Order: sequence, then C-alpha cells, then structure tokens
Amino acid sequence: MMKIQYNVDQTHQNFLVSMKVDIRNQNFENIRIKNTSLLGANFVR
Repeated sequence: MMKIQYNVDQTHQNFLVSMKVDIRNQNFENIRIKNTSLLGANFVR
C-alpha cells in the first residue's frame, strides 16, 4: 500500500512541476510575441 501511495505522490509532483514549466514557457512565448509585435510596429513607422 505504501508503495502505491509513493508512486501516486511522485506522479502528482511531476505533474505539478510540468504544469509550472508549461506556464513559464507560455508566459515566455507571450512575452516574445509581444516583443516581436512591438518591434514590428516600431519598424513599420
């Protein structure tokens, strides 16, 4: 029983970590897209 609980905990932690990384990557992508569109807008002027 202990073993199963441990595996569930590990999986849960990994899931949380990957979600955090996902959020970080998405924020980074959004920032890059904003920067690119800002650069593009400045370039057009």
